[in-house]
Amino acid sequence: MNRIVLYLVLILISTQLLLAQEGTLVKDINVSGQVTNNAKPQSVPLGFTQVNDVAYFSADDGIHGRELWKTDGSTAGSVLVSDLQNGASSSNPEQITDVNGTAFFVTVGPSQLYSLWKTGGTAATTIKVRDFRNYGIKGLINVNGTLFFGLYSYSGNMQLWKSDGSSAGTQLVKTFPQTSNFSPVTLNGQLYFIAYDGINSLDLWKSDGTAQGTVLVKDVAVSRNNSVYEGNILYETIAVAGNFVYYIVSQKATEPRDSYILVKSDGTTNGTAVIKQFSTEHVYFSRLTAVNDLVFFIEVDTNAFDDNLGEVVWRTDGTDKGTFPVTKVHTDTYTHNFTAANGLFYFAPHLEKQLWKSDGTVEGTRAIENISSLEYGASIEHMATIGKTLYFTTLDQAKGVELWKTNGTAETTSLAYDMNPNGSTQFYELATLNNTLLISADNGMYGTELFKYQRSTTANTVRINAGGQAFTSAAQTLFNADQYYAGIDRTSSVASGDILNTTNDELYRTGRCSPSFSYNIPVPNGKVNVILHFAEIWYGVPGKGAGGAGKRQFNVTMENSRKLTNFDIFAAAGGAMRAYQKTIPVTVTDGMLNIDFTSGAADLPRISAIEVITTSQTYKVVADSYVREGGFSAANYGDLPELDIKNVAGGDASTKRSAYIRFKLPLTFAIGSAKLQIYGHNHESNKDTYLHAYGVDDDNWAENEIVKNNAPVASTPSLGYVAVNNQYKYYEIDVTSYVKAQQEFGNDLLTLLLADPNSRNNRLVFNSKENSVNAPQLVIQPASVSNSAARFNQEEIAENAQSEQESVIFPNPVKDQFTVSLSMQHAGSISFEMINPAGKSYSLRKAENTGARKKAEVDISGLTLSTGIYMLKIQSDTATEVIKMLVTR
Repeated sequence: MNRIVLYLVLILISTQLLLAQEGTLVKDINVSGQVTNNAKPQSVPLGFTQVNDVAYFSADDGIHGRELWKTDGSTAGSVLVSDLQNGASSSNPEQITDVNGTAFFVTVGPSQLYSLWKTGGTAATTIKVRDFRNYGIKGLINVNGTLFFGLYSYSGNMQLWKSDGSSAGTQLVKTFPQTSNFSPVTLNGQLYFIAYDGINSLDLWKSDGTAQGTVLVKDVAVSRNNSVYEGNILYETIAVAGNFVYYIVSQKATEPRDSYILVKSDGTTNGTAVIKQFSTEHVYFSRLTAVNDLVFFIEVDTNAFDDNLGEVVWRTDGTDKGTFPVTKVHTDTYTHNFTAANGLFYFAPHLEKQLWKSDGTVEGTRAIENISSLEYGASIEHMATIGKTLYFTTLDQAKGVELWKTNGTAETTSLAYDMNPNGSTQFYELATLNNTLLISADNGMYGTELFKYQRSTTANTVRINAGGQAFTSAAQTLFNADQYYAGIDRTSSVASGDILNTTNDELYRTGRCSPSFSYNIPVPNGKVNVILHFAEIWYGVPGKGAGGAGKRQFNVTMENSRKLTNFDIFAAAGGAMRAYQKTIPVTVTDGMLNIDFTSGAADLPRISAIEVITTSQTYKVVADSYVREGGFSAANYGDLPELDIKNVAGGDASTKRSAYIRFKLPLTFAIGSAKLQIYGHNHESNKDTYLHAYGVDDDNWAENEIVKNNAPVASTPSLGYVAVNNQYKYYEIDVTSYVKAQQEFGNDLLTLLLADPNSRNNRLVFNSKENSVNAPQLVIQPASVSNSAARFNQEEIAENAQSEQESVIFPNPVKDQFTVSLSMQHAGSISFEMINPAGKSYSLRKAENTGARKKAEVDISGLTLSTGIYMLKIQSDTATEVIKMLVTR
């Protein structure tokens, strides 16, 4: 598609909307208009397969028919590979398979002509390997750089073939009668598949690519009826987990009924054995899904409840004891979308409106989130994984059918990309290309075309060279090439001339300049400093625009708040060709910093560069609830809009209340400080009652299930406290020490227990996350927040220089004794405490007065400690600090 046309299309549908989200249209492939007025032209991309750093797929651009395309995720990199059928006729490429960097695929022609092709990504490297008539091609698979595939006829004959990519090297390996399918797997460099040779049972075979090396592993299904139709169930039930092949096959019995057997094989006769026998008729099985060393499958009993299907999810580790159901019998659920992600098995019982997960235990098999309140369920369909995140499409009553994501918990399950804000999106396929999600969908604007979704990184610092390429300053500070821009693609520049007030002239020579434009930058929620870099390179410059002050005046709005009105670069900088920086503090609440530049009293707005420095990040609570003791110890309060805390010495235990809150922690940057902010008041007194916060290492609780009887206990002493009176406001507790410790140990969840240990018999009431306003929040300040503009102009040292506010342990690693050099932040009485990864604490010495920058000697020779990483908590009258240390003895 022509770039100019694409820009116009994006402007018409609101570029700001597309870029403000993390997904975009990659390419509107079919713009031919050769359809009726009742439908939009559409290419319907299908069959995405990654080969090296591109994905191949089939699409119809309305000119060449359905042919082979490729994409690198960009508009320019989404191109037709080759038009195999001239004109509008289609070759219909399918089964695209990566064989060591070469893409093999199959086309279907007239008169049952199937052709095998290969390509290197260009028309010149797209070559037909061989034609096959009256035989379908199935099961393309790469085995050590050789392509294997099956040819099948409608009479039930299957032939095993291999190919090195040449016509002469495409050879028949072995023929199998009455084998109508081919679904192979690989294990340890060999090919495994199910077949029937007309002699033995329908069972597991392996092949090294030669006729002699294509052999039956073991005839396990003895006494079988040698009918291919008796074994159809087996074809979809073969998987590899660990160093074993698993499969299910039906076995003909003389009395009293047929049975099914679950088999495990290491590829040898002696290493092939039946794990479990299912002695029932009227049953069938889903395909097997491997998750690490476990295999999951669904057993479907057609006679479970009269005319209703009964479904049970099973798991196996290859042993009889380790093979058991993880769910009860569900009726009429039509479980589908079996997917492995991050060590979990995901599945979707359609009529239960929910996405489920299993870790292989009965307790760990549960619904993640009731996504939809619709009567007929959430309609969970397409799935794909990137890293630890599962993406899926589902129907939500508020948004319609859109793209969602989850990491396996309720708090990480949310809408990822609202492709059609005006209704539902029709999805056809999800696939991955490196860390990008490729989407074939119709969002109501283009027809079914290629979109992409890539989760934006929310860095603490974002630097953009507006309208220019990547630039590194004299202080080795990187400004990225122009990004997150929305508006007409227009820049202004000056080729030469000295830019005063800076040594980084190139940064100011180019810039964005048009009647109105915006930048929509993903950042963490919280407070940021936005540093705008300006230079007037037209008005007042010899040989360019006459005049100076007043010639260019424009407005800047951030987060819907006007920050600059009729701003004049010339006047602010003191002349033309002078660098000028303006720092503006902004609070971001929706994860997206919106900066709008609009024309003011004169001419067009102009910006040279943008810096965004995070000064603090605000994290919303993801789960909270309070619990009560006594007669209410089994009651759950997770759906209430408040959190209650109360304690009384003796008396009625049911009056005692404490609260649990959980946050998701960042693991990508060092934490300088962390403060819990909770909004509420003392409900029963105008006097101070002290609220304490405690760390809880056990994050495995759910807000709609937690009660006093199952609530986790505190893992730490009080982290801090705050006096709460009858004034409604946010009350703040410093929890830096525990948050740092959790981050150091790689924990991305933080649980805090809120309680009154002093039994003041006053009820404290705070807003929970179910309240519409002022929910609990965790405010984190990065370890190094400084004035970026000053550092940039003065060419100061790099950001990650060690802060003088940190204490130092030496030696580290530690054996029996170590020394702590205390930082300037400590004063008064100081104590030390070690915390192991399980949360157990060791008090090292009683509090004593030790001055700042003094050295404290610590002896741990009397403790029984395991080797490993510990956290050293340093507590003084003025500060709390946590440092990581390694114990080697």
